[in-house]
Amino acid sequence: MPAPGQAQRGGHPAERHFTVLRIRGGGDLWVSECVITYDGVPTYSVSVMELTGDLVTHETQYFADPFPAPASRAALAEPILATTEEPMRGSRLPM
Repeated sequence: MPAPGQAQRGGHPAERHFTVLRIRGGGDLWVSECVITYDGVPTYSVSVMELTGDLVTHETQYFADPFPAPASRAALAEPILATTEEPMRGSRLPM
C-alpha cells in the first residue's frame, strides 16, 4: 500500500504541471513554494516539510488561488511569474 503522500499525489484526474518558485530551509525543516497548474488553471502551494534523515516525516500544505491585490494595496503589489515569460493572474507583496 502506498504511503499517504504517494496516494495523494498519484491518480489525480486533472492534468497537472508543477513550477517550483523557491525552496528554502536547513537541517530538518524545509519550505517549498510552487505553482501547480490543474488543467491550465494555476494554484499557489506552500509545503512545510519536516525531515528525519532522508525521509519527509511530516508535511503541511497550503493552497490558494491567485487573486488581484485590493485597490488600497495595488501600488505595493508586483506580478508573480509562473515562468520567466508569462505573468500569472494575481499579485504578491514584495518581500
